[in-house]
Amino acid sequence: MKKIITAISLMLVTCLMVLALASCGTDAVTIGENGNWFIGEEDTGVKASGTNATIGSNGNWYIDGTDTGKAAVAKDGTPAEKVTIGENGNWFIGQTDTGVKAVVGKYVVDVTTDTELDTTTGKSLVLTVITYSDGTTETLKREVPRKLSFIDLLDSSTEYIKGYKPYLRLMAATIDGDHYEVPVTDDMFLYGKPDFNTAGNYNAAIVYGGKIVFTTIRVVDVPDVTVTDFVIYNANVDKGSDISSISVQVTFSNGTYYMVRLSDLTLEGEYDLNKVGRYTLKGTYGNRSDTLSLHVHDFDENNISHISPSGIDEFYIPYNADANTVKGLLDTKVIGRTVQVFLHKEMFGATNIALAITEDMVDASLIDASQLGRVPLKITVSLPGVGTDSLTLSIPVKADLSGATLLKTYTNDDPNVGGMLGTLKAYDNGFAELSGMGGMQATYTIDANNPSKVTAYSSGMTLYYLIDNTNDKYSVYVPQGEPSATYTSAENEMKVAVYSDCVVFGMWVPNIDPSLEVFGPIYSMPTSCIDENNQVYMSGTVITLNPDGSLTMEN
Repeated sequence: MKKIITAISLMLVTCLMVLALASCGTDAVTIGENGNWFIGEEDTGVKASGTNATIGSNGNWYIDGTDTGKAAVAKDGTPAEKVTIGENGNWFIGQTDTGVKAVVGKYVVDVTTDTELDTTTGKSLVLTVITYSDGTTETLKREVPRKLSFIDLLDSSTEYIKGYKPYLRLMAATIDGDHYEVPVTDDMFLYGKPDFNTAGNYNAAIVYGGKIVFTTIRVVDVPDVTVTDFVIYNANVDKGSDISSISVQVTFSNGTYYMVRLSDLTLEGEYDLNKVGRYTLKGTYGNRSDTLSLHVHDFDENNISHISPSGIDEFYIPYNADANTVKGLLDTKVIGRTVQVFLHKEMFGATNIALAITEDMVDASLIDASQLGRVPLKITVSLPGVGTDSLTLSIPVKADLSGATLLKTYTNDDPNVGGMLGTLKAYDNGFAELSGMGGMQATYTIDANNPSKVTAYSSGMTLYYLIDNTNDKYSVYVPQGEPSATYTSAENEMKVAVYSDCVVFGMWVPNIDPSLEVFGPIYSMPTSCIDENNQVYMSGTVITLNPDGSLTMEN
């Protein structure tokens, strides 16, 4: 039996589908310029039709622009004939097969809509079910926008510097108490929009979700202002994100700062927002260039942003403790306590989940109580339908110093080094303690050829210090002369200097004038700490020394 679909009825069905979908809060179904079915702006990749049947000015049917001589409109006693699609997929005029294909391959024969509540996110969805000519179906889901109670601009200040367009965002509050961010686009301004290249006051009315917010935006002319820093506000983005929705925090020389769009920066380097991966880019904005890190994730595959301990008290493992002692400590100090699981996207009506720690979540295989310092304790959370992530705690291994004699207490006057490491206490049993590192301990030996040089061993790291017994001071050992190579990261404010006998790590603050750069050594280690991959381990962080003189840090 022939399937009868007239050109006019096809248009009517399409219109009805559009109205039905619009009434349910979803996107319209249309035929795109490429001949495919489109749902909203999304190309389904499925051909809607091969050719078009139209009515010419003479009242005849035209197939692909050719007059068939068949009447589409009754005239001079000639009855009108219907145009249909036959079972062979050709256009038929009346009973006559034109031999012209009307449908190419698989095509849409029906579209239905329904609503559904997503029990995971608690959001209402519209389901669009497309049925194709080969009997297959496709289901598309669209979120129904929630009713809002109010909207407001996120920026605490609405004063912006001329020539630097801000990334405006709204905070939208739903009637059920949830909040989410919305980028402000040009079409959301009810009348006119601010000109961020011209100083002045602009009265703005911003509309979103049936709500409106009125504000006055001031664009000010600040002479000689420069960009001193910028950084991606949230470097973890969802796969498929629009680059214009990614925000960058910019700091100006007059002390102000605000968000701009990443798309407003000049970017160098390869990246693909549709592909999971880590990308390092060079960004230029205004007068400044800097390195940016962008991490693209698939939040549908793994929605865990990070996990954090919320119920684990500080504890330590006794030096040379046996396996039973270590297990007993973990059973009382870790198992049964909680971690907070933070999510990229809201699930179960929340953006974080409190989870009790179970024994199968804890990996204590790297705990070695035979060395002083800190040892790693790994906690892994794996939630079906949510994702997997790990947290590594640094647990101190401490010796009992109650029977040891304190030989000397050394201090460091540098606010960076002294503030971080604190006092250094040396005992007669070969143990030392750094108060600023949470009481971290180390074994130490004094260099026979250089009595002021001390080698300390802690947490799997060999560290070099200099001591001044006359003034009871200590410092990080730094060789004389210039290093053979240096590696820097402005993002992490870290510099690594490589010498013939050691590697020096320190906090680094760059400056336009190299003579004014600030470099404060924190650790000094033997050059053997650099492995064959040009990587070095420092306090739980892997540092990669790149050929271009930069460095990257990864926990």
